[in-house]
Order: sequence, then structure tokens, then C-alpha cells
Amino acid sequence: MVGKMLSYAKDYAGIWVASKTNFTFIRPRRVELGIPTSCNLKCRMCSLWRSPSLLSDLKYGLKYSEVLGLIREVAKWRIPDLVVTGIGETLLSHYALDIVRHAETMGIRCSLVTNGTLIDQDMAMKILSSRLSILTISLDGATAQTHDQIRGVKGTYDKVIKGIQLMNQLRRKNKTNILLTICMTISSFNLHEAVALVDLARDLGVDGISFQPVHLQELKRLSATSYLMDHDEEKSNESDLWIPRDKLMELDSVIDRLVRIKICEGSLIHTPITMLESIKYFFRNPKKFKMNCLTGYAALRIGPFGEVFPCWLYESIGSIRKSGIREIWHSDALTKARKSMKQCQNKCLLGCHFTTGPDELIALIAKKIRSLHYP
Repeated sequence: MVGKMLSYAKDYAGIWVASKTNFTFIRPRRVELGIPTSCNLKCRMCSLWRSPSLLSDLKYGLKYSEVLGLIREVAKWRIPDLVVTGIGETLLSHYALDIVRHAETMGIRCSLVTNGTLIDQDMAMKILSSRLSILTISLDGATAQTHDQIRGVKGTYDKVIKGIQLMNQLRRKNKTNILLTICMTISSFNLHEAVALVDLARDLGVDGISFQPVHLQELKRLSATSYLMDHDEEKSNESDLWIPRDKLMELDSVIDRLVRIKICEGSLIHTPITMLESIKYFFRNPKKFKMNCLTGYAALRIGPFGEVFPCWLYESIGSIRKSGIREIWHSDALTKARKSMKQCQNKCLLGCHFTTGPDELIALIAKKIRSLHYP
């Protein structure tokens, strides 16, 4: 416990000082890798499945050999965490789990994000044999009707639940240390089921659940080797996914209940209290919502064509096909991007804002104190 608290404090202090001085004496805490993949769903908040031109460009995406070179760099620089995801469904990639296996062997802690629909017996065993540290499965409702309505394909919820149950069964049988978590994107479609999803998570025996608000960014193709996320605020407020004003009192009530659960149960809800509370204000007025964004000092994002982003909502500032990640991390382009991001106009509330923060330190200290008084 003390070691974890000190680690949080060291990471947050380093990121905070770097952000104030704009001097990157620290290395990134993690690399997020968006591998080139198609998708098997038609999610309401995503436009990938509506973009045949982008899907056809994936043939120009990163090759396995290129990703292995990246993994070697990450390991050599002793970056502790790698998040493997896709611009579509991660497990549709023929090399996603090979990447994980290679990285874990080199001492990098890997997380993999999936929609969970492809986890059958064979896939579950492949995941376990890859030595993956954290598997995060998207689950956007406590009922099939809600989840499938958001994900655009009937039967998706049942596949996800079966996949979670299978992973739980096999990880116990094989005595593996993989962490199994689920993530919900809060929208007007599923707000009423957020608390019920916590109950479901507890019943399913997962290790944690996290929440983030919906972000309606359209994925636009700029060229065969570059893309970015474009956020149209006016369209966001008009969308049926956005939580309208007449549901804001319900939103407050749901968030308050989630905070109480987090305080009482501690480890089940992974989302920091500050982020949960911020969701209330984010939906009220995203145009005036402002965060002190430190993500440019904490992580690097690698796109499916090798582009490097300080943030998924920012333009590319380099490519791993042309430069190493250490060179890019200390480049003038990224230094300029970090300064620009301090006046960022993208109104977002993503988990990277809260990767490490004071409230998590307080939560850890409070938990330690409670354990001393109430063993």
C-alpha cells in the first residue's frame, strides 16, 4: 500500500512539474497503440463502420515487424505500460495478442481493450496464454436491449456476458493473474442503468468497472497515412446520445450513487471521484468545461499508420516510421503541441485527465487509515 502511494505521488509530481516548466525530464508513463483493425459492430457513437474508404486504407497500416520495433523501444526506455486497442475491434487483428505476448515477456504491463464479442473458448485461452495483464471489455448496459441498441448489432450483449463468464472461469481454473474490467460510456441511452451495471459487475466477478461520458467525435480520413478526431460541439448537443437538460437531475443522482459506492467499496469502481463529479458539469455545458490537461506529459498515442499523437483529439506530430519515440517525445513539435494543448478548445472528459491525481492518493490514504482502525 505504501509503495503504491509513493508511486502515485512520484508520477503525479513529475507530470505536474513537467507541465509547469514544459521541460520533459520524465519519460511517458504509457504508450497507447491503436492498431489497424476493422470492426464487427455498428456503434452509435462511432463512424468507422460508415467509412469504407478508411477501412480500405488499413492495408497501409502498421505491420507486425514495425510494431515489434516499437515494443523494443518501449522496453529499452523502460516505459511501464502499453495499452493495445484498435480503431475498430482489437481482437480482429491477427497480431494483437502476439504483440501483448512479446511486450509482457519484455517486462511491459499490457492492457487490451475489446468489445468482448469474439471471446469464445479458443480466444479466451489465447488471451490467457499471451500473459496479458489487464483485459478491458466495453459493456454499455445492464440489459441486452440497452447495450445492443447502442452497439448496433443484436445479440452483442449475450456474447459479451458469455465472454466475461468464460474469462472468469478459465482464469480461475488456470490460476492466472489477469485483471478483468469493464467500461461503460455514459449516454442518454444507458444513464438509467449505470448503477445496475455496477451490481452486474459485482455479480459477474470482474475486478473493476470504469465510466466515461460519451464523446461524439467523427473519425475523418485525411489521407492514406493520417487521420484525426474532429469534435463538432453543436452536433454533440443535438445528438440523441447526449444527456439533455431534462435528465440532468437524474444524472446528478446517478453520479452521487456511484460516488457513494466507490467510497464504500473502494476498489470496484476504478473511475476517480474527481472524474465522476466532473461528468455532471461536462454534460451541463461542454463549451465552458475546462480541464487542466496533462496528457501530453504522461503518454504517447500511436495511430494505425504509425502517426504519433500527444492526444487522440490532436493532430499528428510525428511518425514512428520516420523517428524513434524518444526523439519524438523530446521534439520541438511535441513541445509546441504541449503548449498549444494548454489552451485546448476540444471539450473532452477522457480518463487520461485522471490517470494519476491527488484524490486517488487521498483514497489510498483513507483506505489505509480505515484498515488500521477497523482491521
